[in-house]
Amino acid sequence: MTANTDTPATQPVIAWRFYFVLAALLLLLGGLVVRAGYIQVYEKQFLQFQGDLRTVRTTELHAQRGDIYDRNGEPLAVSIPVQALWVDPKVFLEDPSIRNSHQWLRLCQIIGRKPADLYHSIAAKAGKRFEYIQRQLTPNQINRLHSIDIPGIDLLAESKRYYPTAEVTSHVLGFTNIDDVGQEGLEMAFNQWLSSQDGKRQIIRDRFGRAIDEPETLQAMQPGKPLYLTIDKKLQYAAYRELKQAVMTHQATSGSAVLLDIESGDILAMVNQPTFNPNDTEQRHSYRYRNRAMTDLVEPGSTVKPLVMAAALESGRYHMGDHIDTSPGHYTLGGRTVRDPVNYGEMDLTGIIRKSSNVGISRIALSLENNEIINTLFKLGFGADSGTGFPGENTGKIAARRRWSEFEVATLSFGYGIMATPTQLARAYAILGSGGVHKPLALIKRDKVPSGQSVISESTARSVVSMMQSVTESGGTALQAAIPGYTVAGKTGTARKAVRGGYGDDYVAIFVGVAPASAPRFSLVVMVDEPKGEKYYGGDVAAPVFSRVMHQALMEYNIAPDKAHHPEELAHSEVVLPESGGKL
Repeated sequence: MTANTDTPATQPVIAWRFYFVLAALLLLLGGLVVRAGYIQVYEKQFLQFQGDLRTVRTTELHAQRGDIYDRNGEPLAVSIPVQALWVDPKVFLEDPSIRNSHQWLRLCQIIGRKPADLYHSIAAKAGKRFEYIQRQLTPNQINRLHSIDIPGIDLLAESKRYYPTAEVTSHVLGFTNIDDVGQEGLEMAFNQWLSSQDGKRQIIRDRFGRAIDEPETLQAMQPGKPLYLTIDKKLQYAAYRELKQAVMTHQATSGSAVLLDIESGDILAMVNQPTFNPNDTEQRHSYRYRNRAMTDLVEPGSTVKPLVMAAALESGRYHMGDHIDTSPGHYTLGGRTVRDPVNYGEMDLTGIIRKSSNVGISRIALSLENNEIINTLFKLGFGADSGTGFPGENTGKIAARRRWSEFEVATLSFGYGIMATPTQLARAYAILGSGGVHKPLALIKRDKVPSGQSVISESTARSVVSMMQSVTESGGTALQAAIPGYTVAGKTGTARKAVRGGYGDDYVAIFVGVAPASAPRFSLVVMVDEPKGEKYYGGDVAAPVFSRVMHQALMEYNIAPDKAHHPEELAHSEVVLPESGGKL
């Protein structure tokens, strides 16, 4: 039996130590509880933020800009997904050895940049957290960059605007900049409608970068809205092709053509030369991307004569059967001479339009009140924009004078002293073709065709169209505007271009008309600026373009022929006109 060695003195020591350890443990546990409470209450947001930095990623959902279509749903402007290369300079510059790495050299080789130059460029942005390295990468570059893994450098989704019809519709559509913001044309006019808004989503990933939860959408993306135009792609191509050929053949400086649907006011085609490819940024020069059909002014020459005739008929002082004596083919006003190429003698009103008599139309104009002519021009759309909202459109110029000299009135009657755009000319003739009803023009497809407003009497409009039909028939100045199987009503114009101190030796050749003349459906203007060579008259330069484009439109819309086809009427391939001082 072993003796008990514990003494009474050791018992308090053991108890004291036990309570000391217990108190320490309780104190430690209490501290932990207090610390945990502090963290949960006071540092919760900070610690949650730090945790999110390591596991939660917010990514952008890229939304595309709205596409643009022609009236039949054919795409004219689309946004294609591409990617951009970007860098976080702060992260990238943390490891200076990157500049000598194989991956860095390979990245620079893929994007065609010098390694030293690119590195210094990033180093200069050391205080930033985001900087583009290269935008709108090619598919080949994107595929090769996927194998590159450099801290701070990544790919970012974006889009690039692409125009399938290239030069053909460039003046109407315009273009966007690299940030998808419209800069010209309808891209600029309807930028807010077409623009998109990117969305955002949140993804939780583990330390290996794997998603461990379903993505949460923080902000829904809003794609741009589509835009449907009145343009008919087939007719746009036809007008582009024929105008380009005419400008090249006659070595002209520029040209424009505008085709209107008289029934609706829709612009079916609008083309210009020179043009540009909006897919090629190097071609974007102001002289190329100007929509001349809307912005450039010309003195319309003899194409104004039917409009002056309309003013005469509206006045009630002239009727279809009236005759005007143009003998001896010239007369003097204020020391200046108004002349015809030959003495036409006595002419009826139709003959004045058919032969484009300066003497005949000016004598009619001088018998009218000045405001009667000016008011008629205003009613027919001169001095007002088209209502399409196209940016930079010109409203034209009509002198607002209280007193006009007789010579000014005479020259006004054959298209000098006023200025209009090609679109305004096409609209004026469309009003005549619609029986005197003015319908607002449109480049954007409408759900409902507007009823329009009557601005001149139907009888006047029909009479003028009947007069203009003689221009494309035997004895007229525009046989080359004729279309087999269809009646055509129109007018030539060959105006000298103004220079400082008077008029120079350059011309503007114009033809504008409607077809079929019996029930006009389309109005078309063709303008060729400064044609070179012996042929510079509207009947030689612009009329053939009118014939081919208008024929295409009549075929495309299944308009029934209204005239028996007589080949002998079209036997003349060209018309030789007498010298007229550029007044036809």
